[in-house]
Amino acid sequence: MLRITEQRRSGSRTLKLEGKLAGAWVGELERVWRSVGTPEGVLVDLCSVRFVDALAKNLLAQMYHGGADLVANTPLIKQVVEEVASGLDGHRPGYSTVSCEQFRKGER
Repeated sequence: MLRITEQRRSGSRTLKLEGKLAGAWVGELERVWRSVGTPEGVLVDLCSVRFVDALAKNLLAQMYHGGADLVANTPLIKQVVEEVASGLDGHRPGYSTVSCEQFRKGER
């Protein structure tokens, strides 16, 4: 199960994800992401995600290369984000390296 919460603060948008990002939930995240209008500048908070399947990893790569920033906490999800961010093109400017604790304190 996955919970997706859209948060808007002073012009920025955050998609906070909680749970397992897998199966049918990947399609739901894609629908929500595409509905935000301009995907650039969207921050995807993966701090409470426990699992990411291969389909979700591909979607995160699309989101990242479309302009979204990704923030992760656990070693597993940090590894997924690192793989997504490095890809074939290397890191793009804006790749978020803050921890979830820093992010929640507004140190983004």
